[in-house]
Amino acid sequence: MEEIMGKYDFKLDMYDENTITWIANRVEKGSYVLEFGSANGRLTRYLSVDKGCCVDIVEIDEESGREAAQYADKAFLGEKHGDIEKYEWIEIGKKYDYVIFADVLEHLVHAQDVLDRCKTVLKENGKVLVSVPNVSHNSVIIDLMNDKFHYNPTGIMDNTHVRFFTRQSFADMAQQIGLTIVEEKAKYIRVGETEIQNSYTDVSKEVFKELIARPQGNIYQYMFVLALNTDLIRGKCERIVSLDSTSYYKSEIQFEHDGIFDYSKSVSRQINPHIKNVQINLQILSGSNRALFLPLNCNCVMDIVSIKIKNDGEFRECMDFKHNGILISNTYYFVKEMPMLEIPLQEGDKELLAEIIVYSYDVDDKIVYDLYSALLYEQQHIRQIVDDNGILIKNINSDIEGKNAEIEHLKLLLTEQESLNHQLKMKFDKLTKENEDNSNFLRHVYRKLPLPNRWKNKIHGWLKRTYKQAQGQADNIIVSVHGQNDEMNRVAYPVKKVSAVIPNYNYERFLDERIDSVLCQTYPVSEIIILDDCSSDNSVALIRKRIEENKSGIPMRLAQNQKNSGSVFSQWQKAFSEAKGDYIWIAEADDSSNCRFLETVMKGFDDKDVVLSYCESLTMDENNVLLMGDLRVWIDLFNTGKWEQDYIKNGVDEVAESMCINNTIANVSSTVIRMDDYYDILEEAKKFHLAGDWYVYMNILKRGKIAYFKESLNYHRMQTQGLTLSTSHEKEFEEIVKLQDFALDNFNVSPETKEIVMERRRRERKRFGL
Repeated sequence: MEEIMGKYDFKLDMYDENTITWIANRVEKGSYVLEFGSANGRLTRYLSVDKGCCVDIVEIDEESGREAAQYADKAFLGEKHGDIEKYEWIEIGKKYDYVIFADVLEHLVHAQDVLDRCKTVLKENGKVLVSVPNVSHNSVIIDLMNDKFHYNPTGIMDNTHVRFFTRQSFADMAQQIGLTIVEEKAKYIRVGETEIQNSYTDVSKEVFKELIARPQGNIYQYMFVLALNTDLIRGKCERIVSLDSTSYYKSEIQFEHDGIFDYSKSVSRQINPHIKNVQINLQILSGSNRALFLPLNCNCVMDIVSIKIKNDGEFRECMDFKHNGILISNTYYFVKEMPMLEIPLQEGDKELLAEIIVYSYDVDDKIVYDLYSALLYEQQHIRQIVDDNGILIKNINSDIEGKNAEIEHLKLLLTEQESLNHQLKMKFDKLTKENEDNSNFLRHVYRKLPLPNRWKNKIHGWLKRTYKQAQGQADNIIVSVHGQNDEMNRVAYPVKKVSAVIPNYNYERFLDERIDSVLCQTYPVSEIIILDDCSSDNSVALIRKRIEENKSGIPMRLAQNQKNSGSVFSQWQKAFSEAKGDYIWIAEADDSSNCRFLETVMKGFDDKDVVLSYCESLTMDENNVLLMGDLRVWIDLFNTGKWEQDYIKNGVDEVAESMCINNTIANVSSTVIRMDDYYDILEEAKKFHLAGDWYVYMNILKRGKIAYFKESLNYHRMQTQGLTLSTSHEKEFEEIVKLQDFALDNFNVSPETKEIVMERRRRERKRFGL
């Protein structure tokens, strides 16, 4: 019993709005009060000391009752005297202004009989003050619909409750014994915020809509003032109803804290779903740089008429917010998820005022959803075509300008070549003439001199050698000119050999698109190697068909494993061993790319010290629908803005500044790597379960520079079905720490950056619940 009563021992705080304070505020000063279930006497003390009331108590737990008895006039304590249903409290014949049952009736077997007998101890115009939990709360119904009926230590399903009430069942019980409700109030707690662990996602959409429409669905507890029916009829008491309703729907604003939007730093208000034109006023947390505004906590279709921010007494219109919906003809469609608007804030912002028109709450109509999906696909497709054409036109103009510059350069080279050819001809003609003159002179001397034949033979041999030397000088001049012509061609048309390697395992459905995205590159690929890791689908047959039908002029071949390697890094090792180019592009089979990917990324290698060049990536689903913006949101965890511009940087500096915090290269398909011996690095990477690529990149960057291009030309596919990692949060966190420690031990990381590394660890601990 001591353990049971101890859980109801709380200090009374009159500034806290709860059932006890509500009851206490209804008791007039100097009244006579009978309090059932006083526990340790928090209400007893307040009524006796602060309101000067004469209080009698009835408490079955003798130990806690002795504390309350200090403030009581008469105390019925223990199982012998304090058992309410033994009715010793009636026998003293005392009359009271108020009889109090604060969370007590639900613990009584014969609650109606006890209430009935209370009429005998009430003074004229006396009142009974009662609070009871509402068993028809939506959280209880959700459990029942899922075949659950669990008791809890406290709350609606308290394990000591023997009676359960709804408002109507309580009112009926009171009416049957001649009592009536003259004042009532409700305490509201939404589903998911009570001690009952469930949510609306545990029932169907149809049931969810029915539940949130119930006016009593969020009522956690009722508070009643009861009077005799005769008193109400005679007009001796007034009926007061204060059942302020609440709604499932709400609007909320979360504020940025330490680089993330924090639920604990938020403000919300309820929204009436019957109102279409909604005005929302929310206070802004001081010192916030950004806010995440959630106009509704459900998927919906709406117009955002205006969003205004109040600062220094004046409102400014907010037009530059980001959103996760689809905008069609000024209407925002949030069909797949609830609306989220990211709003930039300024110093001194105080209040957000939003005006929205909600056309539909909880959109679940299949026709609407299918239409939305079709429109979304078409819009994204059209946008992609427009973007691609815009980029293509821009590139064509850029190419024209580049070709014009090349033409001018080639004209200059041609002029230089003509000049060299002219010089060659002059040298050759001069040398030929000198050779002829010398030969004629020597022939003349040869004929005139009366010499023996043996001397004539020697002179003849000398003449032949002299002619050969002259001819050799002419040949050297010609070779020199040809060499200069070759150098001019190399300068005018510099092309690096790139091997495109496509690792594949059971990606038959994406292979055609992947191969086409390699073949369409505007920068020439020297070879295409497709690595199949013993696929069980029809991948190999498709690859062989593509090789047979290949008319691109680019060599294409299959390297097939007879047994699955079991490691992505084994495939990478094979890629580097098979490739013959100076650079390698590991183009994962389920990814894709823009046709200008290589043209852009290969510019990084114009700097001969660059070992790795990469660009930004977009994410897409299995149907090529873009899922989100570029991957900078994953990479730039601390909003540095570093990846907003192209750059080339020393690799060791890149790791020391950024890659020691997190893996800043989200997808290997976005990279081109200079060919080298990376076998040992890749072998070591096999020890990691999640982030071996992070280890590989850091070690490659020890060997040279890194180049980055901000344009999103790589398309990384995020699949809803595929490999499921069973790695625990502890193991994942352990791997992150291990790779960060590797960076800290092997690179010159500044104290400021080390603190950012530690901050990321703190965030991951919190995210993983460690």
